[in-house]
Parts: sequence; structure tokens; C-alpha cells
Amino acid sequence: MSLCAIYFIYNRRKVVTLRAVGNLADLNKKHGGKMRKLSAFVGLALSMVLAGAVQAQDGSAPSDPATTGTDPALAPAASDTMVAPGGATTGVSQSLVARGVQGAAGSLTIHTLVGINMSKGAVAKPFSIAPDIFYAVSDQLQLGLVHNGPLGWQTQPGTGLCLSGKENGCPKVWNNVGFDALFSLMKGSTDLSAHGTVYLAPVDPLFVQVALGVAGKLHINETMALFFDPSILVGVTKRDQGNKERIYLPVEFQFQLQPQLALVAMTALYGSLDGFGDSYVIPFGLGAFYNVNEMIDVGGRFSFDNLLGNNSSADVRSLSLLVNVRL
Repeated sequence: MSLCAIYFIYNRRKVVTLRAVGNLADLNKKHGGKMRKLSAFVGLALSMVLAGAVQAQDGSAPSDPATTGTDPALAPAASDTMVAPGGATTGVSQSLVARGVQGAAGSLTIHTLVGINMSKGAVAKPFSIAPDIFYAVSDQLQLGLVHNGPLGWQTQPGTGLCLSGKENGCPKVWNNVGFDALFSLMKGSTDLSAHGTVYLAPVDPLFVQVALGVAGKLHINETMALFFDPSILVGVTKRDQGNKERIYLPVEFQFQLQPQLALVAMTALYGSLDGFGDSYVIPFGLGAFYNVNEMIDVGGRFSFDNLLGNNSSADVRSLSLLVNVRL
């Protein structure tokens, strides 16, 4: 795709943004360089997604369903398929890049993030353990009970079990939960699923939000993939107390360094639609993901939680340790 075509699509997307945010021209006058920085970020993200999509359509991605992600959880690349005792395959690829968005029918996965605040002057304040449990009812439908938010792996510490105490960023030990659903729409060189979540965050007092969007993955080739999970979150209760619409656009670039080891670069764009120019946040992080065996994955990421957004600072940081257990 030419730069001209990308610019045209970006202009169209900018019109949509104008309608959602309100008066983008006024925001640009008010924030100047910050809005130009935001525009550059959005343009870069769109370029990455569009380039990956074109590459997949052009046939640059591998044509073998076992390596392109027709359902990497069910049919991973033969060279990467894990083998259980007795010679039976487990149905899960060692390669993070080869995996799809959802699990295989009947699979149960416990996904746990240990989140540690690493911000200047507030290390481990808060500190939390946030488990997510996912069950694949079928090859198309996956249900989950979640404690991490719409940013997934990039969720900041403080959700789930918050263990550092009231004076250290944890007003309560437990005060949020979500009910998640993924429904597969497309499998192949591009995986795409409808994604919806009902969040109770906080539980007391009860704030209810509904997030709707799509989760997808572009399998660029055998060693590179682009994961994305955009959504719009709508406040249902306590709207007069600020529980209103927000957008979330998390993106991960995955690079398979070795059959069991992947490196991940991650970023996002999110904020309240009401006064978006004053509230948008752009984090940036780097992580690693390692497949231990057919049942366990481990990983970690370090992020600057608002490196490029409004009121950006390199002093706001977090660390998350990841453990996946498949039963």
C-alpha cells in the first residue's frame, strides 16, 4: 500500500474521531504539539495494521494453515507442536506468534499477572495479583472471568487482589471483576474475534461498564505477528459520577526469537471520550514470553505507563510478571 493510500484512510479515520471527540480543531489549538504527537502515533499504528493486512492478503504470510494461524491453538506448526508423554500432541504451539486469539475447544487456561508499581517514589505501591480464567466452550466461543482490564497484559497494578494496603494504593483487597466473551469470526492468516466484557469496577460502590470491540492477530510470517484488541467501554451505572465512555486501543508486536521464546513490544492509546485531548494516555513497554512446557508459559513486561500521552512522564512505570497454566 502506498503512503498516499494510508494517508487517505487515516484522514477518513480522523473524521470519525472528530465526531466522537467533538471539536478536534479546538483541541489542536489548545494542545498544539501534544495533538501532533497523538496524530503521529495513530498514523503509525494504522500503518502497521494496514501493512500487515496487505501482506497477509498478498500471500506474504505462509499458506500452510498449520503455520498461518487457522487455529494455532489447535493446529500449530508441526515443528513447534508440544508433545505430551506417550507421543500425543497437546494442541498448543510453543510459538507465541503461531497461536491464535482463542483456545481450543474444552481448554481451560488460568492467566495470572503479578503487577508491581515501579513509579518514582512509589515502588510496589500498589502491588497486586490478578488472575483471569478462560474456558473454551467450543472452537468459536470462549468465556472468561477476568480481573485485568481492557488493556490486557498492559493493565496497571492494582486490579484483582491488591495486597499493599490502604496507605499504599490499595483501598480494598478485592474490588473488581469482569465477565468476558470471545466469539471467533475469522481464522487464517488473520484471526479475528468479537470481544465483549462486562466489568464491575469497582464492586463497592458498584460501577458497571460494558466493553465492546474486536480482538485480532495478523500473522505476518512465521516469526512476526501483530495482536490488537480495540474496544469502546460504556458506563452503565453511576454515570453522573464520571462512569462514561472510554476508548482502548492496545497493540502488541510479537517476534519469535526462538521456538519457545518471544519478544513483545507493546503500546496503546486510551482515554475518556469526554475531554479526550486532556485525558489520553499512551504507554510503551517491552516484554518476553517463554513456553516452559505443554502446560505452562511464563513472561514479564516493563512499561512506561504514559510515555507519550497527555501529561506524559517517564517516572510512571510498572512491571508485570505473567504465568499461564493450561489444565
